[in-house]
Amino acid sequence: MKRIALFIALIISVLSLSGLSQYSATDPRLDWWVIETDHFYIIYHTGLESTAQEAASMAEGAYENWETTLHYHVKDKTTIVLADTTDIDGGAADSTNQLIIINPSEARVFNEWLNSRNPNPLDAVITHEHGHVVDLTKVSGISEELRNIFGNTVTPTLYKPLAFIEGIPIYLEMLRTGSERANDPRNAMYFRQMVVENNFMPFDQILSRSQRSDWPSGYMISHDIGPWIVRYMGETYGKESIEKFDKALAEDPMALSPFLSQVLGDLLGVPLPPIVPDFGAITEKSIGVSGPQFADGFKKWITDMFSGQIEKLKADGLTDSTKISPVDYWNNKPSWSPDGQWIAYYHSDQVRGGQLRLVHPDGSDDHPIVTAEPSFGFFRPDFWSPIPSWSPDSQSIVYADIDLNDRYYINSDLYVYSMATGKAERLTQGERAYRPVYTPDGKKILYARFEKDGKVPNLLSFDIATRQARLLYRLPQDALLDSFTIAPDGNLLALSLWRWGGYQDVYVLPLSGGDLVPITKDHAGDFDPVFSPDGNLMLFMSDRDGVDNLYSYNFKNGQYAKVTNTLSGAFHPTISPDGKQIAFVGYSTKGYDIETMAFDPTKAKVIPKPKRDEYPARKPAKVQYPVKPYDPNPSLAPNGWTPILGADHVGLSLSKSGSLFQQYYSVGVGYNFENNWPYYSLFYTSDSHIPPFSWQINLNGNAEGSRQALGISYPVEQTLTTSASLSLELSRSYYGDIRNALSLSWDLSQLSGLDLVKNMVKLHTDATITNVREKKSWLQQMTMALDDEIHLPVDSDQRLAYHVGMGWGEGDANIFSIGGRSGSLSLRGLPQNAMSGNEFLLGRFEYRFGLLPIFQGFGSFPFFLNELSARLFTDLGTAGDEISFDLKDWKVGLGAELQLSFTLDYLIGTAVRAGVALDADKFEPQFYFDFGTDF
Repeated sequence: MKRIALFIALIISVLSLSGLSQYSATDPRLDWWVIETDHFYIIYHTGLESTAQEAASMAEGAYENWETTLHYHVKDKTTIVLADTTDIDGGAADSTNQLIIINPSEARVFNEWLNSRNPNPLDAVITHEHGHVVDLTKVSGISEELRNIFGNTVTPTLYKPLAFIEGIPIYLEMLRTGSERANDPRNAMYFRQMVVENNFMPFDQILSRSQRSDWPSGYMISHDIGPWIVRYMGETYGKESIEKFDKALAEDPMALSPFLSQVLGDLLGVPLPPIVPDFGAITEKSIGVSGPQFADGFKKWITDMFSGQIEKLKADGLTDSTKISPVDYWNNKPSWSPDGQWIAYYHSDQVRGGQLRLVHPDGSDDHPIVTAEPSFGFFRPDFWSPIPSWSPDSQSIVYADIDLNDRYYINSDLYVYSMATGKAERLTQGERAYRPVYTPDGKKILYARFEKDGKVPNLLSFDIATRQARLLYRLPQDALLDSFTIAPDGNLLALSLWRWGGYQDVYVLPLSGGDLVPITKDHAGDFDPVFSPDGNLMLFMSDRDGVDNLYSYNFKNGQYAKVTNTLSGAFHPTISPDGKQIAFVGYSTKGYDIETMAFDPTKAKVIPKPKRDEYPARKPAKVQYPVKPYDPNPSLAPNGWTPILGADHVGLSLSKSGSLFQQYYSVGVGYNFENNWPYYSLFYTSDSHIPPFSWQINLNGNAEGSRQALGISYPVEQTLTTSASLSLELSRSYYGDIRNALSLSWDLSQLSGLDLVKNMVKLHTDATITNVREKKSWLQQMTMALDDEIHLPVDSDQRLAYHVGMGWGEGDANIFSIGGRSGSLSLRGLPQNAMSGNEFLLGRFEYRFGLLPIFQGFGSFPFFLNELSARLFTDLGTAGDEISFDLKDWKVGLGAELQLSFTLDYLIGTAVRAGVALDADKFEPQFYFDFGTDF
């Protein structure tokens, strides 16, 4: 029962909280306030007063929109937390707890990657996330009856493919605003290129989040491909088909499997894995087509949509270019060195992570130079990626990168990489800087900075000699800065700005003083301006003809011209120092590439001067709501519970987190009829203290005895790559005798490496002293466990992993027993309790490698095979009154294992393992079969 319960909890937590993983406990040093509206609680900290009032009005508008669109009434009020804690733009929703978290820092990336034509980023995020709450809390029929009894633990519409979870609100928002990821040019490019290459992503891979390491990322499948699938459903079978789909899902008994399998499995005494409904069965029931018919129809719909556009683009003559980036997946933001020798760019993939790389313009000697952004790989990938910029002498590269700051904040700072030393130096701390560029004299670095509490970013100048920054230019209050660059003579800036109302345009700004001068001023998305070496031309990327291409503006004659005509798209230009070549980002179905092309401005196609639109004024909040101090206690009230039914026991369990992630508890109570005794468990943790420590209380009891524990943990170090904490626990237990114990533990985890070589180390040490009251004796023990996994420097999946454990104790006999197939003291191939004593030392060593990539589903069924891998292992250890280094006192186990990984319920990745292990002395094989991984 415990395994199934944990599995169900994993499903719910991944579905509900995957997007929340960029948020941690909020800063307890802040003062928090709340606005209550008819359908929402808006929680915010001091500094976000005006934003909170705007959010309150927008939320009520979102509620009215979704109630009308999805025809479903959310029973309880939804909580929206506004927290300026990260420089990563966006929001996330936990539909089970009706909780939305929004970072109001209106980052530059919102426009380029999400929807630059949206008139209001905050409104877009609130509407999208509340769309999740409404869509994923729907119940109907039997699920509605069960919801009335068990609350929000009954969530049938949560169990659908992620492509539909994200696709439904995005498509319906497109119908409301006219522009969204379900129809914007960049997302259209992904499908147009599939048609060009006749390389369509298999539909079973779209439905199930597979463990493939190639393009595209799981985030893109759900957020960029998913909306087009839902759009196909809406346009082919009618907008009401989405409601029919959700209704069929809510009424399907299989959708209750994650809830019922725990109850029934415990009652029957056998584990029942939850299997959610087959997507094809739901489409058959709701719109009358099977899963394969739906997939074939979608492919034909996409092909018909883009075939004509492809032929027209070909007829206009395509731009010749050469791919120079050898590693596929995600390549971005090229920057040509002033000496013409190198192109620096950002790369990320599922194996290497994020990094800056260098390549010669002819594509030779491509190599990584520094790791960047090691976390948050669940995104597009990282769409806030570092952007390299060269110093005038080509000896340094400045860029911005994110890290954890002051425990509660993820901020971006300035770094400089030295070509001479091969090392990066951090220039700022918690500055919230992005898009840095050197001035032409090399004495200063200009950069944009996110301002506190979601205010408009501004431009600053950093003096390299004095390490001091000053305000350079204060942007208009209706503007968001995407990117900027400086002219070769240092007198002019070119900027890409989003303005209120959904306008993403290119401007120039005289550094000698003056106002912004628009170069474009219309509803096209214009990004990434860059000057030619002589300063007479400016290149920029624009989607003004429906395909992202490069355009130019001539400062001398005022002419506009189209520079590229591509089937996919062209982004982020950089011009060679001699002005004869352009490097840019292109696209194929393998991902984004760095490409080069010849550049002759006289051959660019002159286009008419773009029309000028007038920007609408930003409107203040319509209603000013009353404000009161935030009380965390109401948010801890449970909103659902799960029954526990067994042949000899009954009970219930529930859990809840506070809205600010500062408190969490779980409770389980029940009664065992076999021994006529109640059982209980309680866990509570709080992270709302200054200095920043967390404390926990853990209570457990049953017929055999009870245990109570109080713990405290202090974060010694926390970054995105390193975590270290010191913990203290005081406990009392009674299982035949009363024992009082005091434990001190140290935990460390660290990710390091560059490119293919990655190293993840985890260390846990623990020291415990125990008083046995009846015996009037003291027990002492210390343990240490070190786990390390190293990815070898090869393209294929090959890793070395090892575990080292050791322990010492006194005051009792045989404190430690080693042996058996599982557990922290296991020795595979040896029997359970093969050796015992007051000291032990053991090691487990594995060579892990892939055997067969399968990546195959079974139509639309919620089961997807990923790959078959293998591991060869050696375990060895010894235990006794003292550690012996005589080999005859050591036990050795050898073995091999096959592991088949698969995705269940469209989302949850797990594995089955079958292996053979044997004692090196006896050579008697032991065969085993299990789920999950060993260590």
